[in-house]
Amino acid sequence: MSINPSVQTNLNHQAPSNNESLVIKAPASLSIVEAQAFKNDFKSVIESDNPPLWITVDFTHTKFLDSSGVGALAGIIKMAKTSRIVLTVMGLSPQVSTVLEMTGLDRLIEDDYFDKKDDSCGETMQRPDADVETIAMPKEFTVVEAVPFRDNFSLICQREELPPRQVKLDFTQTDFIDSSGIGALASMCKIAKAAGVSLSVSGLSPQVRSVLTMTGMDKMFNVADEENSDKSSNKQSPKMLLVTHASIRSHTKRAIDIAGALVGLAITGLLFIPIAIAIKSESPGPLFFSQTRRGWMGKPFKLWKFRSMVVDAEARKSEIKNEAQGAIFKSQNDPRITKVGRFLRRTSLDELPQFWNVLQGSMSLVGTRPPTADEMDQYEVPQWRRLDVKPGITGEWQVNGRSSIKDFTDIIRLDLRYQRNWSLFYDIKLMFKTIAVIFSKDSGAM
Repeated sequence: MSINPSVQTNLNHQAPSNNESLVIKAPASLSIVEAQAFKNDFKSVIESDNPPLWITVDFTHTKFLDSSGVGALAGIIKMAKTSRIVLTVMGLSPQVSTVLEMTGLDRLIEDDYFDKKDDSCGETMQRPDADVETIAMPKEFTVVEAVPFRDNFSLICQREELPPRQVKLDFTQTDFIDSSGIGALASMCKIAKAAGVSLSVSGLSPQVRSVLTMTGMDKMFNVADEENSDKSSNKQSPKMLLVTHASIRSHTKRAIDIAGALVGLAITGLLFIPIAIAIKSESPGPLFFSQTRRGWMGKPFKLWKFRSMVVDAEARKSEIKNEAQGAIFKSQNDPRITKVGRFLRRTSLDELPQFWNVLQGSMSLVGTRPPTADEMDQYEVPQWRRLDVKPGITGEWQVNGRSSIKDFTDIIRLDLRYQRNWSLFYDIKLMFKTIAVIFSKDSGAM
C-alpha cells in the first residue's frame, strides 16, 4: 500500500492531500484465495488509528476476478460506506470493468468518482439505465463459465441497492453453448422470476437460437430481436446445432443405432402379442406407458415403454417413499408395479418400445439415463454435463448395478466416465455387457 499523488489524473475529481488519500493495489488474480486476505487488509486500514478519507483501489494488474472477488469487493464497499470513506477505482481492464457493471458494483461506488476515463479503453464509461442491465455473454458458455456467471447474475437480481427491473442477455459474441450453459440459463430464469426481474435475450446466432428452440428455452425469454427470430427458429438444420460431444457428430454411431433399432423393433413385433396378453390379463388399461423425458441438451421427447405399473401410477407417486438420494426416484418394493411388470423389468422387456425412440433419433442404443423434467429441475449447473450426449437404452448405469445405484452422484460419475471413454468399440462393449446383465440373476430395474 502506498500514497499516490497522481490519482487525480485518473479520476474526474481532485484527490485530497497526500496524507488523506491511499492507493491500494488489487492482486493480479482476485479469487477465493486472495479475496479474503484483500478484504482483511482493507479492513485493517479503515480500522487504523488514522484512517484515510479517500481510498483508491488500483486494478491495473488485475486480470481475473471471480464471484469470491466480487463478494470481497461488495464487502469492501460496505465497510467504506459505513466508515464514511470515499472509495474510487482506477486502472480497470475491459474484463474487470464488465464484471463491475454486470454485478452492479459500479453503482455502489460514488457517482462522482466512477464515471471516469479508462486508460485501456480510451473511452468514457457510461452508466447504464438504472432499470435495465445488459450483460454480455461469454464467447463459449460451458460449465467453466456457467457457474460463476450464474452466481454473478444472482448477485445482480438480489442486490439491495438499485436492483434492475429488466436484464438483457447479449449473445452477440457467443458461438458455443453446451448443456451446462442451458442449465445455467434455466437457473437464471428461476432467479429472475423469484426476484421479479424481466429477462430477455438478444444477438442470438443461428446456432445458439437453434439450441434454445430445440430445448424449449426460447419460450422462457423475451427475444429482443423478434424480426429475425422467426426466420431462423422455424428451421433447425442439423448443421446449425452445436456439437457438444464427439458421439453427437458420429455418423457411424447413428448408422449402428438405426440398424440396432430395426432389429430391436423386429424382436418387439415377435414378442408383442404374448406381452400384450400378459399385461392386459392382470391390469386393465393402456398397453404402453409414455412419459416426457429430457434428452440431449435437455430437449424434451416422449419415451415409450410397455406398461409395468398400475394405470394411476403417476398420481400415486407422492405416496411412495423415495429410497434414492439426489435427483432420481427409486423404490425397492414399489407397490405400483404389477406382477407382470416385475417380470418385464427384471428381463428389461418393458424397454423394447424404446427402440422406436432410437429410430426417431431422440435416443441412442448406448448413452446416459434420460431424466424426467422434475429430476432435471433439481440439477445443479455442473450436473447438466450428463446431457451433452444422447440418452441411451443402455449405458454405464445399466451394466454397473442399475438397481443398486441409489445416489445421483454415482449416476453422474458413471455418465461422465462414459463421455470420457466413448468410442464405437466402447459402445459395442457396453452392449455385450448389457446382454450378460439381462440374463444374470441380479438384473432388473427398480
